[in-house]
Amino acid sequence: MSGRPGTVGVVIPTFNRPDLVMLAVASVQAQQRPADRIVVVDDGGSTPMPDALRALESAGRVTLLRVANGGTAHARNAGAAIIDTEYLLVLDDDDTLYPDALAGLATILDAHPTATAAAGGGRRRFGDAPPRPPEWPCTEPLDFETLMR
Repeated sequence: MSGRPGTVGVVIPTFNRPDLVMLAVASVQAQQRPADRIVVVDDGGSTPMPDALRALESAGRVTLLRVANGGTAHARNAGAAIIDTEYLLVLDDDDTLYPDALAGLATILDAHPTATAAAGGGRRRFGDAPPRPPEWPCTEPLDFETLMR
């Protein structure tokens, strides 16, 4: 990689959850460091995609990809296959990103060009008000075994 920041793509698989996928897309669009590409993969759902999402597609801000139902992994892989960015983040349709998520992950990968992945901390929300503190803040490189735990 050159000295410039790497490009970031986000794949969001979804199945019959139009309201949730719109929240996930909105969280990607609200990033301090914008995604270079957003792909929403409709995993063969029967619920139509929201008009707002189709408008984003028409404006060239989101790519919609419809695939035959094959499950979440299949939808993720289909989206990843058409992403042409240096970095890829897969975001489930029922999750949202904090505004600095892409900047943080891309900064780590930019600084460590031999790394194959970066992981960030998360918070469980599930109706908590306010959300609980981060459960596993990542502040240093992890080996594979630690990451899997």
